[in-house]
Amino acid sequence: MDLIRDVLMLSPAIVVWSGWMFGLVIVAPIVLLLCRARWLDVAVVAATSIAVVTLMPLWHAQVGYVRMIGLPHIVVWTPLAIYLYRRRRHFMTPGLVRWTMAALMATIVVSLGFDYVDALRYLLGERAPLV
Repeated sequence: MDLIRDVLMLSPAIVVWSGWMFGLVIVAPIVLLLCRARWLDVAVVAATSIAVVTLMPLWHAQVGYVRMIGLPHIVVWTPLAIYLYRRRRHFMTPGLVRWTMAALMATIVVSLGFDYVDALRYLLGERAPLV
């Protein structure tokens, strides 16, 4: 099963949202690195980006495109959201780092909202494939 193929079969809004998330998790660590952000912030964002980009296709291959597809987001991004929230005052300097971190935090929180709801629906019995 191919994750990208399945995502492209969904509504245009979900395709755009998925593209935005994928692009942002690739670009965010690069922006932080190029803007000489704190090394720990670069490492945390890069590690979680690599983890999600690696785990999503592996998880999809195991379970298919079901409501539980967001489990890697929940496992990896929940701690990242907490980390970013605690570091938020350090990203208040004007410029690209601030906007990148704000976009990353907002995207992660919105995604986690969908992922937690879908995981709950899966646990409550909605197990049919979504595509």
